Amino acid sequence: YMESFEQAKNNINLLRASNSNWKMGDRSEAVKMLEDWLKEYPDDNLVRLDLANRYIALDRNAEAIASYREIIKSSPKNIVALNNLSWLLQDTKPEEALQFANQASTLAPQSTELKDTLAMALLSTGDAAQAQRVIDTVLDKRPDNLTYRYHKALILNKQGKSKQASVELKTIIDRNVDFPEKKEAEALYSTIRGE
Repeated sequence: YMESFEQAKNNINLLRASNSNWKMGDRSEAVKMLEDWLKEYPDDNLVRLDLANRYIALDRNAEAIASYREIIKSSPKNIVALNNLSWLLQDTKPEEALQFANQASTLAPQSTELKDTLAMALLSTGDAAQAQRVIDTVLDKRPDNLTYRYHKALILNKQGKSKQASVELKTIIDRNVDFPEKKEAEALYSTIRGE
C-alpha cells in the first residue's frame, strides 16, 4: 500500500496505506500520514473524517471534535460527522449535541442508528420522556439490538423506573452475548439491585 501511495499520491491510496499501518499496530504513523496530508489538502473531508475516527479510537476526543466541526463547516449535511459530534458532546455540551443529532436524524429519518443518537442526546438534555418515545421507535425496528436495549434501560432508570430498567438489563445480560456496552449494563444492573 505504501508503494501504491508513493506511485500515485491520492487520498484513496493514502487511506489504504494509513489503514495498513493502523492494523499493523503503528497507530502514530497512521495518524501522522493523515495529518500531513491535511496540511497540504485541508479541504479533503474524506481524509479528515478518517482522521477524526482515528482520534476517537485513541481517546483524543478534543481533536476528533475539532475535525468533525471542520467537516461540518464545508459539508453541513455530513451525517457521520453530525452523528459522531453529537455523541462526543453529550456530556459537555448537551444542547449542542441535541442540535447535531436532530440535524442528522432529519437528513436520514429512517436510520435507527441516528434515532438512537437522538434518544441519547435527548436524555443528556434531561428530556427522558421524549428520549423514551424515540428509543421505543428504534426498538420497534430493531428489537434484538442489545445496545439500543441498554440505552432504553438507561432512559428508564433516569425516569425513576428502576424496576423496568432492571428487567430490561437482566434480559440483555442473560442473553450472554457480547455487545459494546455489556460491562456498563452489568454495572448498572448491580447498582440498581444495590449490590
